[in-house]
Amino acid sequence: LKEQNLKSGRVGFYIFISNHGVYDVSKNATHDEPTLFESDAKRPGKEVSPLERFRLKEQNLKGNDYLECEEELLHQYNSGGFPFAVLRLANSFGPKENSLRYWLLHLWIRAHVALRLPMHLDETMLDTPISMTYTPDIAQAVVRVMAKATGDVCCAEEVQGQAFNLACEEAPNQRTLYNYIAEPMGLNYVETVEMSHNKSIVLYPELVRGPLNTNKALQVLKWAPTDLQKAARSVARFYDRVML
Repeated sequence: LKEQNLKSGRVGFYIFISNHGVYDVSKNATHDEPTLFESDAKRPGKEVSPLERFRLKEQNLKGNDYLECEEELLHQYNSGGFPFAVLRLANSFGPKENSLRYWLLHLWIRAHVALRLPMHLDETMLDTPISMTYTPDIAQAVVRVMAKATGDVCCAEEVQGQAFNLACEEAPNQRTLYNYIAEPMGLNYVETVEMSHNKSIVLYPELVRGPLNTNKALQVLKWAPTDLQKAARSVARFYDRVML
């Protein structure tokens, strides 16, 4: 990114795909809302010790890397560099999404009854809401950001130097997410077992500070995320088709 400063004249508009891990390395929210706003991604200042700031960085190394990229983009933009926007994803899933995490969960749910391997529920996170981002919705957001950035629709300043949370509006807990994935498989019931944090094997949630607040993307971009259950059905059909 620093090298890009030398090429600012060659960059029209830059979209950075970030991650909700940035909130893990940020200071505590200054509001009482149960969701995470874009403005919550700020590092603590001198009000905390250097040791505490280092501890936050170590808490989520990937999130720290993403936030460093966002900070460098903002720094170069404020110094007269190229305009940009940040799209912050939650737990991404979708057809051809290659993290494998959701696919593994899909396979486990499909086979758990036959294998007598009930789905684990982390007893410390039973009610923790899980934000999910459906990959086709990311493309929709990119198109809407670029439409504003290029002036096709009003107004470019609404996206320049701005971050947007992207996630489905529903934020289910572990048990509900399992049911959403099981429904298109024709499974009416998911066998679960509550286990301690040290013994449970759960693929979600990744972030426990809270679900993403997407009001900014809804209002500014007129972004319309796919219903989570509809997205889960689409992904289930894709996985079953490619595994035949």
